[in-house]
Amino acid sequence: MAKKKQTNVLLVEDNPSDARLVQDLLRDAQHECFTVIVAPTLAKGLEQLSRDAFDVILLDLGLPDSQGLNTFHAVHEHAPQLPIVVLTVSDDEELGRKAVQEGAQRFLLKDVVLVSESYAGISTRMIRHAIEQKRAEAAFKASEEQFRTLFNDSPVAQVRYDADGRPVEANKAAYTFLGISSMADIQDWTIFTSPRVSDFDKAQLRGGHSIRYELCYDFAVLRESNYFPTSHSSMRYADIHTAPLFNAEGSVAGYLAQIIDITDSKNAAEERDSIARFPEENPDPVLRIGSTGQILYANAAAEALLQALDHRKDDAIPTEWMTSVDETYRRRKLLTEDILAASRVFQMRFVPVPDESYVNVYGMNITALKQAEEALKDAQRLAGVGETAAMIGHDLRNPLQVLQYIVDLQKLHLERLSPDQRNSDEWKKQAQLFDKICEQVFYMDKIVGDLQDYARPITPEYEALSVGKLINDVLESIPHAESVRIATDIPDLQMMADPHLMHRVFANLILNALQAMPEGGTLTIIVSAFDHAVAINVYDTGVGIPEEIKDKLFSPLITGKAKGTGLGLAVVKRIVDAHGGTIAFESKAGKGTTFTVRLPLSS
Repeated sequence: MAKKKQTNVLLVEDNPSDARLVQDLLRDAQHECFTVIVAPTLAKGLEQLSRDAFDVILLDLGLPDSQGLNTFHAVHEHAPQLPIVVLTVSDDEELGRKAVQEGAQRFLLKDVVLVSESYAGISTRMIRHAIEQKRAEAAFKASEEQFRTLFNDSPVAQVRYDADGRPVEANKAAYTFLGISSMADIQDWTIFTSPRVSDFDKAQLRGGHSIRYELCYDFAVLRESNYFPTSHSSMRYADIHTAPLFNAEGSVAGYLAQIIDITDSKNAAEERDSIARFPEENPDPVLRIGSTGQILYANAAAEALLQALDHRKDDAIPTEWMTSVDETYRRRKLLTEDILAASRVFQMRFVPVPDESYVNVYGMNITALKQAEEALKDAQRLAGVGETAAMIGHDLRNPLQVLQYIVDLQKLHLERLSPDQRNSDEWKKQAQLFDKICEQVFYMDKIVGDLQDYARPITPEYEALSVGKLINDVLESIPHAESVRIATDIPDLQMMADPHLMHRVFANLILNALQAMPEGGTLTIIVSAFDHAVAINVYDTGVGIPEEIKDKLFSPLITGKAKGTGLGLAVVKRIVDAHGGTIAFESKAGKGTTFTVRLPLSS
């Protein structure tokens, strides 16, 4: 049997009866072992905090030596790192709410929770949520500090603007690129009054969209015109990405501009254009195309590109190029088009030739640049996830807890009615409704958990864990349709792992498997041991995983479901990696999917 998780509780309560009831309530918890130390006064409680280590504080606000919110403030100031659950009564519920607004994680109504052992599960769940919320807040702070470090130490120049487009901070790389010594040097900059940003791009930014444009910085001219005091005198080119930053309400709170120095690549492009006069020596594709689409000339690199597109030098050009060729020839206008060939991206420049009936085409492999752009977009999206995860957890878990609390109370009330007091059909409808609400609460709580798990560092707390009990506990916690048959083959195995993290891993995998079988099917879980490791296979006979997302299945924000965050499997992989294990999958459309988790038997 798995060892219960140890939780040390400081109970600051002057009423011996209430203190004893709380101890009795926590003693019967199923999944945790609570060690409760009682302090009858605020002074004794603070003394105990200075001497011993605790995981959570249960605090009565009416003590002999302190009353009301002053009691909470004193404890919170003394131990700001610990979660606090305030104890109050129904007549003073507003005081509990105020304490939560000022930093407490939860409040419990003693005259409701302590009246019956039936509420033990509610109480222990609230205490566990309080501890998790405090950890999420600490993880959010650490994430914010990490973001600050990444911002300051990034080799890419970055400038942050406020909602009005005024610069408020810049990193070291930006200082170096711009040749400035303080923010005062660029205090007169504004995005929305700058003539160097088009009106269209300004409108895009105000509408919450990212923009990208190129700028030439002639620093000698900028300094002489007093645009800003730079120490540079050279000319540099920059590729600028500016993205909006959103607050918790979804409004634009500012902007982040990334200034990528492309001077070297610009110079290289000019060099390539120069080399193009000797096309056979050019490593990039060079073509000459007649006004009607015939290929007049193609160097070796261009022939290889045409072959990748299933064309030959003697053929007409690919159909999708004809529009660009025709536009370039008729309007004498340089055009640029990106094409995909053999998993590589080429930027093709269609250049008009004066007084000639053909067009020159110069290609450049920009695959690495495109991959960097996608990585940058993913980083911006994940930064938003990390910054808001703790806030979402706080804002959603409170109402979820209340909703679950109400359902538990109502179910308890109905269960206590005698059979002649309740209508059989009505009782079944009520029970089905409660089960549906609990199912949706479970789903929303999973989303919150995924967000918080992805944002916080993962450090397993290893315990001896029964694999069979772990899988059975997960199966019992997840509702499933009667049309799904569940089969297991689990030998008696023990491994060293974090039980809470492992529960989240297999809850995600089993829930995904059930959701993949909306019309019913078979869920099979087979466990085996080999080479000091355990392999846990989760099979389903569902719809399978779309081919286009298989390569990125464990990446964040990737999902093949109609609803979901796309973080579940990313969190699963992080947890498995943190345990020194591996996860892999096989899937066939219409046949089903198998996930295999391999974990060491010892930590």
